[in-house]
Amino acid sequence: LRFMTRSWNGSWPPSSVPAEPLVRPEQEIWERLGRWREAPLSCKELEQSYASDLSEGLRQALAERLALQGAEALEALLRLIETQGPKKELVSALGLIDHTRARDHLFGWLNDPEVDQAVLLRSLAIWAPRVKRAVIEQALQGPQMDLRLAALSLLAFQAPGLSADELLHLCSGALQDPRVEVVVATLRILQRRDDDAIVVAIARLASEESVPIVAETALAALGCIGTPASIQALVERDSHLRNPVLVRSLERQIQGQFRHLQDLAACIRTSQAEGRLSAERASQLLALISW
Repeated sequence: LRFMTRSWNGSWPPSSVPAEPLVRPEQEIWERLGRWREAPLSCKELEQSYASDLSEGLRQALAERLALQGAEALEALLRLIETQGPKKELVSALGLIDHTRARDHLFGWLNDPEVDQAVLLRSLAIWAPRVKRAVIEQALQGPQMDLRLAALSLLAFQAPGLSADELLHLCSGALQDPRVEVVVATLRILQRRDDDAIVVAIARLASEESVPIVAETALAALGCIGTPASIQALVERDSHLRNPVLVRSLERQIQGQFRHLQDLAACIRTSQAEGRLSAERASQLLALISW
């Protein structure tokens, strides 16, 4: 597939004669796009209107509209890529087309330094099951936040088919990322699983040592899982939290376990009997689930 990564440098003749560019003021193009329902631009007009010196927002809008033009869109986009190069908006638009030629071009650009890899990975969403795990792992090890987030979006599709150990291995670096956005995105993936090992990993972040939004997300993830292990983790977290915001967040999650009231009540009483909860605090938690 590597032969496709240099198609825009002139070594490859265009797949067909490109449309002659139209010189239009940006305002005029925006106005035409705004009247899309009554006077839509044709595929040819969209292709002719696109130019690399247009504003980023307009290029993005033209590429997205072009991707929705049916069978003609693929050829038009490939012609633009051949002449303009793999611009971010063109790569993203190609990812909207469910066609094997679009897929092959996208996969052919993996690890190509001239193609924004974060944009490329996001563009592979409809082909996520075909993306090799090594590609996702490599991206998750990269330092760029947008690359990690793009890799996590692909991992979300593949996570159900992974074992708990495999998933935690892939997520280990992301869970320790200093950027909140990466950690929160990782927790959103993990909360869809009910493995005890994953519950333990999430519970570690439900701590005052974490950034508050991370801790709150971890508590919410434990509440979503709803297994005996996650219920126990919620109750155990209570004795470690002093921040009023986190305490209230924990109480909301405990109060929301209405499907597991008996298990939760038993867990609270056991924690009190073993000295991890005071009698007063145990009574407060039990009152939260008294319906």
